[in-house]
Amino acid sequence: MADEEEVGAVEVPLVGNAIGNEVPIVGNGIGNIVLRDHETLETPSCRIDFQGKQSHILNTGNSQIVLESQKNSNVLKVKQFDEATPGLLLLRFAYTLMAVLMAGFLFVFCVQLILFLFLGLAIESGLTSKQNGFNFGVFFGTLLAIPSFLFGLSNAMTIAMAFIADTWNGQKLMKTVIKWDSVLVDWLSCVVFMLVPLFTAGISLASGSKDWWEHATIAWFVCIFLYYLLFAAVTIYFEVDGCFELMRYHGKVRSTYDSSTSKFNLKTATESIMMKQKSLLSGFKIANYIANSSEPQTIETDWRVVEEKDRFVATFGLLSRITVVCAKSGIFYKMLDTPERKYTIDEARGYAPFVTSHSWGLEKMYCRNRQSNLVAVVDGKSAMTRNQVRSSFICYFLGFVTTLFLIAAFLAWFESSPAFIGVICGLYILYVFSSAKNAWAMKHIYGELKKKDKTNQTSTLGQVRAPFRINEANDRFCWIMFILEFIFGYVLPMITLFAAGNYPVGIVFGVTATITGCRRFFSSVVILQELGSLDGMELNNTIFDEDNDGELKAEEEWREKHRLGQIISEISSGVKRKFWMSLYAFFIVIFCAIFMSAVALGSNAGKTIGQDMSDNHEYLGSGDLQYSSCQLGQGIVTPAGLENSLVDFTFLANVAYEDPNSTEVSLGKWFRAD
Repeated sequence: MADEEEVGAVEVPLVGNAIGNEVPIVGNGIGNIVLRDHETLETPSCRIDFQGKQSHILNTGNSQIVLESQKNSNVLKVKQFDEATPGLLLLRFAYTLMAVLMAGFLFVFCVQLILFLFLGLAIESGLTSKQNGFNFGVFFGTLLAIPSFLFGLSNAMTIAMAFIADTWNGQKLMKTVIKWDSVLVDWLSCVVFMLVPLFTAGISLASGSKDWWEHATIAWFVCIFLYYLLFAAVTIYFEVDGCFELMRYHGKVRSTYDSSTSKFNLKTATESIMMKQKSLLSGFKIANYIANSSEPQTIETDWRVVEEKDRFVATFGLLSRITVVCAKSGIFYKMLDTPERKYTIDEARGYAPFVTSHSWGLEKMYCRNRQSNLVAVVDGKSAMTRNQVRSSFICYFLGFVTTLFLIAAFLAWFESSPAFIGVICGLYILYVFSSAKNAWAMKHIYGELKKKDKTNQTSTLGQVRAPFRINEANDRFCWIMFILEFIFGYVLPMITLFAAGNYPVGIVFGVTATITGCRRFFSSVVILQELGSLDGMELNNTIFDEDNDGELKAEEEWREKHRLGQIISEISSGVKRKFWMSLYAFFIVIFCAIFMSAVALGSNAGKTIGQDMSDNHEYLGSGDLQYSSCQLGQGIVTPAGLENSLVDFTFLANVAYEDPNSTEVSLGKWFRAD
């Protein structure tokens, strides 16, 4: 029956570390089954009895999925209800728009901070003054501050993006991050996004102010920014708290602690730092292969088994090759007898969405995160059609060709040399070559699977990228690198910025570097990748409600695991964080290039010859610009009360680069009395 097939589609993805309420429902010919809430659910599910029916309710976004069955029936009906209304969407849009504007101001502040850092680098190092020589200490110390700023500002914008998404979704993450009743969170959002700005506007209007809209906008911005700071503070706290909980209570490491030991202690702190350092410094071998549903649906941890997989390819990075040489030489490293598996975030969370003929979309497939797990259904009634598969691969390669063509066209528009265009295009081809090769292999295997006999036919197909640790850094080397990073990444830049008198940037650096350091060395991302699951976090929960069949305890367990899982996947790692890291790295490279060119080509002497001036110049107008210049009014006036022409400001901006003696002559000529 069609309904029975849909039941299977609902049950199968319930994999991983299922937690929460266990609700028995009537079977569909395969025996009675139990639905359990997984931490990837947006909200805990619930079961109600209504009109003689048993309904299991799951909330997803602005819709509601209901699994409904009649008592003593073997049919499970799946319903979906849309709860969004035009008024709700309009209100969410207004909230989200203001959150986006706040994030825009934050982005501008971050870019200006990087710019001021390089301006201070030029000024305080003595490179812009004839009197002072080059100050290597200030120059080197300021350069050391760049990595902390890069990580810190990227994290700030990643949290801002999560704040925007959470605002659109109705503060779902906020309701799990802050252990308040959802009513309180909704009221807080109402006050921040609506009541305070509206009352501010009303008071300004009642007082007869002409700038009421300005007052309301400022109040709106301040409230949202403070709300963002609260969101950032609690997410950072629970991210670090999750690291300590996993290190203390996870099954793989729990036995090394005394039962009375709390999660916040020196041992968990040092073990977290050591695990982070070994994950960062050790050498890894990446196994790439294609898995299908004829194989066991488990995370493969045996390297020897992985080597037998279809289309297996092992890749080494340059740093991993260096660690192998060091390990064989006995310098700071030791080779492992058997490679050890390091889990991905998706594997640890049990995240593996399915692509069927109903969920497939051309733009969805092209824009998907290619680093995430994805299971393509290639057999059965819900399998992707051949046209869908062909369209996916055609769109992928068409996007590659289009991007390559636009890069070449853009460089040609800048009149770049053919050799330079060829080099840039070649680098782009090398960048996407591995991804294109995997895509072609997937298409080839799909064709082979469709040709197989029906009795041996597989139903799913997925690309797997599995990292294996092949050697390990020793404890001494890990601690040496930690101390060096602390000194050169935190202490020296801090001393340098304050010694140079750059106090605003120094204060921002102190806050940014402290937060970044805590998140870096007490990293829940690394701990989850090393341990492989979120098991054990619930052991220190204080809610016990055996009288209610453990429902409150199960909900608290879901809340804790869902909260940390969302923070790790949406803030601490993922494509959003990589995007902001790449963008700020781009700005740093641009500002660094401008700084270096100014140092190499600039002059401290200034122009010694003033500007040539004409007494009889007349501007006759050209095209749409019929006036010689604009006049500045509305408060921008000279002490004498006269309006200034924009050309005066243009002249002053240009004369600033002249020699002081030449500047005096030029000013006299320009502003002389007729």
